[in-house]
Amino acid sequence: MAADVIAHSGLDPVRLARWMDQEDLPGTGEVPTLERLPGGSQNELYVVTRGGERSVMRIPPPTASPTRHDGLRRELALLRALKGSEVPHAELVAGCED
Repeated sequence: MAADVIAHSGLDPVRLARWMDQEDLPGTGEVPTLERLPGGSQNELYVVTRGGERSVMRIPPPTASPTRHDGLRRELALLRALKGSEVPHAELVAGCED
């Protein structure tokens, strides 16, 4: 992960790795690499690479209001509810409500 990603976002790659281990995601014990993606009108986007797998992580910016977090919690609940359905939707790899 580039130093500018850490400085800008406040992300802790070691803490993220521990959470990913708890979620049983690929690459157990590896610290993920993060690459900031341009765009994202309301949330920050990062490519997370670990264990040979790539995913996109969406998080509110450090200055986001609590309502932004509430919106992501609602979206997380919706994606969990849609899992296994025939309704087209993005695959949820993992999610955290805090």
